[in-house]
Amino acid sequence: MSDLRSELSKANNYLGTFPIAFDNILELVGPSIESGIYEHPEWASDLAVEVVRLYVGNLHEYVIGGKPQAQWAQAFALTTACDRSPGRVLLGQILAHLLVDFPYALENIDTTVGHTRDFYTFGGALVDATPAIVKDVKRTYGVDLGPLFTAWFVGDLIGDSQATTLLFQSTRTAALVNSFGLQNPATRGVTVAGINALFQTSNVALDVMEKLGQI
Repeated sequence: MSDLRSELSKANNYLGTFPIAFDNILELVGPSIESGIYEHPEWASDLAVEVVRLYVGNLHEYVIGGKPQAQWAQAFALTTACDRSPGRVLLGQILAHLLVDFPYALENIDTTVGHTRDFYTFGGALVDATPAIVKDVKRTYGVDLGPLFTAWFVGDLIGDSQATTLLFQSTRTAALVNSFGLQNPATRGVTVAGINALFQTSNVALDVMEKLGQI
């Protein structure tokens, strides 16, 4: 991921916004798996590999003119829109990653309720990587996402020093719950529709935030 970041993350290439975030997160995930904090370290390793596979596979399809999955096609399309803010472009890709890729990744590695604790531990890497992501995005693209990311991931702006904000928690919880829905044939169809609807609704919210100058 570091090589991909070096190649793409330049001021004139919005396609490099997400690799900045992903690279910083993965730099923390690896050591966390080796540290022994997971009850199921093989599961955590499988999840790290699977989310990278989904992203890189879709990026490859986009670059070669193929057909990335719908959420990534939508997110990547913004990278060539010079009138969009880098923050909006980055957050669109983060939502494609968190809201859509994560449930399918969890399904693909046979996640069970017994992995719940490890799942939330895994998500902690995003929280811990927030300062580095904010710093690198500002340095590369000139956009300060500090206030937004702090409010969303860390919770400082709402006076909660013990947990991430409800928004980020609910995003992670939705991914886990939806992964169980995908694994059940009786609920798979409605779960797929729900994932897609949530992604589209979230993008509408991002568009509003962009118009208000918040991202």
